[in-house]
Amino acid sequence: MMRFKYFLIVLSIFIIGSKYSYAQKVSDTLTTLTDTINIYGKVINEKGEVLVGANVISRTLDGKNNYRTTKTDSNGHFFLKGINPIDTLIFYYGIEDKIVRNIKSRYLLVKIESQSKQYSVSAELSISAKKKSSNPKLLMKRVAKEPTYTFDRVYNPLPALYPGGMNKLYQYLKNSIVYPKAAIENNIEGIVNIEFTINKEGVATNFLIINDIGYGCSEEAIRALKNMRKWIPAMNEGKYFPQRISLEIPFKLVE
Repeated sequence: MMRFKYFLIVLSIFIIGSKYSYAQKVSDTLTTLTDTINIYGKVINEKGEVLVGANVISRTLDGKNNYRTTKTDSNGHFFLKGINPIDTLIFYYGIEDKIVRNIKSRYLLVKIESQSKQYSVSAELSISAKKKSSNPKLLMKRVAKEPTYTFDRVYNPLPALYPGGMNKLYQYLKNSIVYPKAAIENNIEGIVNIEFTINKEGVATNFLIINDIGYGCSEEAIRALKNMRKWIPAMNEGKYFPQRISLEIPFKLVE
């Protein structure tokens, strides 16, 4: 009888211990699941239009030590599963991108805005003419700031490129732009800043005067730019994309 009671006590202890061990494993599993979140959202451009096929990259690593990635669907929506609550996300479409620091948000509305590729004044480009008077007018100069990037890119977009490089473009403009007679007579000099789009076919379109010095200088610059050769359009992941270009053209009178 005593042996039977001892057997029951040992059996009870074993059963209780087994239940406790199982509960521990379940608790550990639940804790692991609550360490990550699921994120969904929408990607649009500066006009509010949805971006289809935009890439979304999370710094959270998957089981193979790769970044978790996805793309937006036909409605511009995306979904990422198992992401760290505090994470850095990179969104890019074509050659444009945006960095988002996410802190426990489960829904994100991301706007990717177009940025112009800046080409400031170059020693290789100067439209010159002989000064008519020794008392030229003073002019203000406005220069767009060169964009900077403070993160490591995980993709490699190629910007639009003029055939032969920018020096070839500068040489063409020096030979093509004629200093307007009215500007010479009024001793006008300074910097004309023109912005335009290189479309998917490499053609310059949508010209915009950012900085003008008057007397037909910007119009003459645009005339020459409209007649330049086709560019090699911007490319990413084997596809062509439009890109905005900002170009400064100096007009200078010499003695």
